[in-house]
Parts: sequence; structure tokens; C-alpha cells
Amino acid sequence: MKKLPSDLLREHFAKTFFDEPLPDNLRPSAVVLPILFRENQIYIVFNKRSQFVEFHKGEICFPGGGKDDSDVDLTQTALRETKEEMGIDTDSINLIGTMTPTVTRTGFAIKPYVGIIPDNYPYKPFIREVEEIIEVPISHLLNSENIRIETTLTINGLETTFSYKYDSHLIYGATARILSQFLEQLEIIFDLEDTWIYTRNA
Repeated sequence: MKKLPSDLLREHFAKTFFDEPLPDNLRPSAVVLPILFRENQIYIVFNKRSQFVEFHKGEICFPGGGKDDSDVDLTQTALRETKEEMGIDTDSINLIGTMTPTVTRTGFAIKPYVGIIPDNYPYKPFIREVEEIIEVPISHLLNSENIRIETTLTINGLETTFSYKYDSHLIYGATARILSQFLEQLEIIFDLEDTWIYTRNA
């Protein structure tokens, strides 16, 4: 019997819970990459930040933020921030694993967690921080027409970056780097020709 996509994801990410140290000179932070399953399709959930936040105004991002002194660890940071920003109760987020941390130009080191949330969750965004919640199907993110690839020469050599277009939104920067990591993991987990999960270039 074929395994469900959710089972395959859980099995793959189950071995990725590890405490990878973050750079000491950067502010520790964490995000949740929320995913949901709808009609045999995987969706990723993003926030559009409001114009009232201190950093990254109007950008598309994952729910998260800097570690508070009261947070026991970055797992608590990720869950707390997701509840504060999107109104998703901690009990409704099934964290299944982590990915490699990424850094931002504004001095944050971000630890990404992958979490499964229920479909049709009644989000309650904190409007001062979150202008809009956006659910994007994986098939759209894998469509080459929606991907922008740029290669630039840096002091460390050639650097390739990805950004992703969805309607009038552009996903770029640290969020796009985290997203690219997740999409790479999907390629490891799934056969991309298996259209009941999702279809590349659909």
C-alpha cells in the first residue's frame, strides 16, 4: 500500500531534529515552515508582513522571530511566534523536523522548523504584524515559470539565489533560501513524476 505524503514527510524529517549551533555573533531566531495537505496537494503557508513591523516590512516570510529570554529553546521560540503572528495554537502544529539555519542581512541566524498544520485552519493573524496569510501549492513553486534564478559574483565566488513569484507576491531573501531547502528535501523524498502528490511545471 502506497504511503501518504504526510507519512513520507514525517519519516524523512524524523531524523533531522538536532541542535546545530548558531553563530555567536548573530541574534538567534526561529521560524516554522507550515505545510498542510489539501486534495492530494501540499501547500506551504506564508505571512505577508505589515508596514508596522521593525524589520522586512511588506515582505513574504514564514512565521517566526527572535528568541526571547523567556524561551526555553528555539523550538519554543518558533511555536510562540507562530501563535502570536498567525493565531495557530501550539497543539495544532506538528513539528516534524528541522533544516539548516540561514542568516539575514539584519543580523539574525534563523533555525527553520517544518510543521504540519490542519487544512482550513481558522487563522487569527495579529494584524499589526501580519497583513495577509498566503497558502501556496507546491506545484506552483515547482513551476519554472514562477522561479527566478540569479547568479552574482561575490568575494566568495559565484553565488546563485532563487526567488519565487506567486500572484503579485515575490518570495526572496532568507525566506526563499529556507523554501529552496525544503523543496530540495521534497525531491529526495518523492518521485516528482508521481502526480498524485504534486506535479512539477503543472
